[in-house]
Amino acid sequence: MKKIKIFTTGGTIVSTGEQGATPTLSGKDLIACIPGINDIADIVIEDFSKVPSTEMTPDLMLQLARKVEKSLQDDSFDGVVITHGTDTMEETAYLHELVIDNKKPIVFTGAMRPASALSADGPANLLNAIIVASEPKSMGYPPLIVLNEEIHIARFATKYHTSALESFTSMECGPAGVVKENNVFYFYEVPRKSVCQPENIKANVEIIKVSAGSSDLLLKAAIQNGCEGIVIEGTGAGHVPSAWTKSIRKAIQAGVIIIVVSRSPGGYTLKNTYGMPGGEIHLRELGVIFGHSNAPKTRLFLSLAISAGWNKGRIEEFYKY
Repeated sequence: MKKIKIFTTGGTIVSTGEQGATPTLSGKDLIACIPGINDIADIVIEDFSKVPSTEMTPDLMLQLARKVEKSLQDDSFDGVVITHGTDTMEETAYLHELVIDNKKPIVFTGAMRPASALSADGPANLLNAIIVASEPKSMGYPPLIVLNEEIHIARFATKYHTSALESFTSMECGPAGVVKENNVFYFYEVPRKSVCQPENIKANVEIIKVSAGSSDLLLKAAIQNGCEGIVIEGTGAGHVPSAWTKSIRKAIQAGVIIIVVSRSPGGYTLKNTYGMPGGEIHLRELGVIFGHSNAPKTRLFLSLAISAGWNKGRIEEFYKY
């Protein structure tokens, strides 16, 4: 029987209340709702926090990752499961890929319905997460998100629906696998990426979104307030209004690292198609880096990289994968 460490952090999966759900349950409370769980794995529980996932800051994520890594280094544990609110689960899970160098399974799960709701989905999701973490075939995968019987690579997964049980999707590749009748089936393999291990996360990085006719007011404010990195969520293949380019040039000359991603939920930024001012060819000439994750994950990576002392060249190399 596999030995699995469970960390609880809060979120809907541990929330109860008739007048508005808030995190109240412990890990032991969660396990008590799953009949026969002790026949699946030897479970050890640590309650890390009890907060909604909007309160999971990068510093808290890093503290959690260090605890997870320490558990994975313990030969007695075969894998780790983290229960987490779904709002920022993809970010915390992605951070674990960036900072942990270990092949043992790291599996995130949560719930879309509070524990006190009719047909709460948390117990089934937690059971499936434990099954995935106990599965030998899960070794070597990047951190995973298991919800609604689907297994997603955290790097690709995003929450695309506010309330449906099937709230997570992996736009470009689909789920990596499924859990059916307590069995795990994988569809494809994905290697882990680079490891970035800052002592703490101190970099000042912000996200600015482009919309039709939007000015560069927020971009100027970010620069004036000492941002070391800026993630611009551009339109389409990674474009900004031409009026923004003067501020972008000024920021890059001052040493600010700017990464452009797309506000489109599917597809990737381009490099050599559009040549108009504010298009990707022009922006690359100015020194902009083009990313391929969504804006929240890109901000998280850039915060880690700057805090770890990565220079612009090393960050550009990361995006050549």
